[in-house]
Amino acid sequence: MLNPMNRRAVIALVGFLLLAAASCSPNREKPVKESNPAQRPPIAEVLARHTPSLMAIDGVVGTYQGALPDGAPAIKILLLDDHPEARAKIPEELEGYPVVIEGTDEIRPMGKDSTGS
Repeated sequence: MLNPMNRRAVIALVGFLLLAAASCSPNREKPVKESNPAQRPPIAEVLARHTPSLMAIDGVVGTYQGALPDGAPAIKILLLDDHPEARAKIPEELEGYPVVIEGTDEIRPMGKDSTGS
């Protein structure tokens, strides 16, 4: 059995090791916006690179460069409202840029008179 002095030392050592391990684990909840913008490629290049694979997801009808409410650049995905299973296939970020999914209806070309007929 440990004497009180050794017991405190062991408890302190275990606490220290737990804190050290926690500080070394990756921070999975770090917002994408905190990444260094200077280290990211231009958003237009990222969008051009990933649009073909995003458009291959059933229900995705468009992609575009947009912004978050705070003005930070974001990749926007237009997803048909009736394809909720596709949400799981769309990443939360691409090359450091946040991805925002926007629900939409079917997109059809407009007629010559701009009324859709």
